[in-house]
Amino acid sequence: MSFVNPRVGRSFNLLLAALLYMLYNNMLSITEAWVAQEKVGPLLGMCAVHLTMLGLTVVLFYLRLSGSPLRRLRRPRR
Repeated sequence: MSFVNPRVGRSFNLLLAALLYMLYNNMLSITEAWVAQEKVGPLLGMCAVHLTMLGLTVVLFYLRLSGSPLRRLRRPRR
C-alpha cells in the first residue's frame, strides 16, 4: 500500500492506508458487537469481514499492478 507515484503527492497512499485501517477496524468492532448480541453467528460474522477486506486488497493490488488505477477516475484533460 505504500507504493509512491512521483506524479502524485506522497501522502495520498498513507491517507488511503489509514482510511482502509479505520474501515477494517470499524467493521471488526461492529461485527464483534453483533456476535455478542447474537444477531449473527461468530463464524459468519468474522469470515464476512475478513473476506471483504481480502477482496478489497486483491482489487487494490490488481489496480496497482495494472498501471494507473486512479487516473481513470479523473476527468480527461483537453
